[in-house]
Amino acid sequence: MVCLSQSADSNVASDPLLFPSWVSTEGRYLLNLVAGYFDESTDVDTQGFCYTVAGFVAAQDASVVLELRWRDLLTEYELDYFKASELNAGLGQFQKFRDTPDATEWRPFSKREKGVFLAIKTRFTDVIAGCRGLHGIGATVILPDYVRLLETYENAKNCVPLPYYLCQGMVLMHAGMMMQKTNETRHSDKVFLRPIFDSHEQYSGQAKLGFDDFCAKNPRPAQYLLPLHYEREQDYLTLQAADNLAFEARKVLFNEENNPHLPQRVSMARIKEKSDSTVQIYRFDYKALKVFMDLQISGPDQFLQTWLEQGGSFWELRDIFMEIG
Repeated sequence: MVCLSQSADSNVASDPLLFPSWVSTEGRYLLNLVAGYFDESTDVDTQGFCYTVAGFVAAQDASVVLELRWRDLLTEYELDYFKASELNAGLGQFQKFRDTPDATEWRPFSKREKGVFLAIKTRFTDVIAGCRGLHGIGATVILPDYVRLLETYENAKNCVPLPYYLCQGMVLMHAGMMMQKTNETRHSDKVFLRPIFDSHEQYSGQAKLGFDDFCAKNPRPAQYLLPLHYEREQDYLTLQAADNLAFEARKVLFNEENNPHLPQRVSMARIKEKSDSTVQIYRFDYKALKVFMDLQISGPDQFLQTWLEQGGSFWELRDIFMEIG
């Protein structure tokens, strides 16, 4: 998992999550703040198979370095923004790189176009891979399983949220536990995380209203989480990197389920091979969704008692929300 600080007075260079880790303030306290940048990836190009929210927890210096390098590439390629789905389809900002940019109908890529788009994808992915102190988190819902659960159990609609909120809650849980782990050995200057999501007209209002309820139900991971922010990806370029991770996580899951013979996608492999970080992606298939529903209905204590009485184990329960990729 993620390697976090082991000492409250550790040197800045040994702690990739914090900047700075300690400062003399003569009786005043410094608020250590890190940020989580998250975006969604929809199911347009995977036949309604899965839905993902993913992104990065980043120290202030890491996000600054990423944004500066990201902006340089946007300038080099004369792009207003980077969006992985547009690059994958050769549309939007990337249509100008097609052989016939003014064409009104989509056509398969030529050999030249494949080379150009692969080069662009690799350059942006390498910015992510080259930034020390980025920790990838994501959650994805298999949509056919989600629909089947709602059709099978009448009360599922009352206790299983929409895929966006389900995935958002999971990444917030993981990010919050990262802060808990970080703060275990920090006696004074605690670390807080600001969750920043890409602006979303449909979901942002309800997500903000529901944040207090999330904190009440999950007091331990929420202890060091600040209220949600929604920002434009054109203003917070790390959100464009989060979009890339969300897209890759969704494509990896689709390929694992439908094209297991294909090799691992190059972009996800380059991100995961970073030496100083991890990428943790949670998967909600039918079994995981059923467990989540039962937890909401019976409560964690009763659910665990029933689970163990039926011969289940804690390890099995953990593995239900398996990592993909």
